[in-house]
Amino acid sequence: MYSTSPQKARRACAGVFSSERSRQMPYTEDDPNEIAVPVHRGAHIADPGPLGLAAFALTTFILSCANAGFISSKAEAAVFGVALFYGGLTQLAAGMWEFLKGNVFGATAFSSYGAFWLSFWYLVTYATEDMGEDRHIGVGIFLLAWTLFTVYMWFASTQISTALFVTFTVLLIA
Repeated sequence: MYSTSPQKARRACAGVFSSERSRQMPYTEDDPNEIAVPVHRGAHIADPGPLGLAAFALTTFILSCANAGFISSKAEAAVFGVALFYGGLTQLAAGMWEFLKGNVFGATAFSSYGAFWLSFWYLVTYATEDMGEDRHIGVGIFLLAWTLFTVYMWFASTQISTALFVTFTVLLIA
């Protein structure tokens, strides 16, 4: 049976639910009389995945249009503006929100590819002017390193879901 008397239980419950008690003693996590409500990590944040995927897809599409010659070299500022803000900063933010949600793969992918777009913007806007004849080698090594990162993420995607595996397979082939 119960080890406490009904009178003691009523007094304890009255103290927990009275407004007088809440004014006297603020809530602490160590208070055994408080009722614990489970809170899931990142429950207050919407899913950042669609934002990160949209930022990556749109930025990649615009850069591919430029590489295919659909956009003239005079309009490259539009490509790099999107790379900086939507592909870079927006994806980086989506990656940080994925960390809050507890999704390590999404956080790694979005944060890393956001950093890719930020560094690519910087490389093309500022650094290639100083490289001279070696700029093609520098850009090639930069893109090779990101290809190796994509291979790493492709292997990790095999353990998560078919949709991610297909996404990273297409990304790796392209």
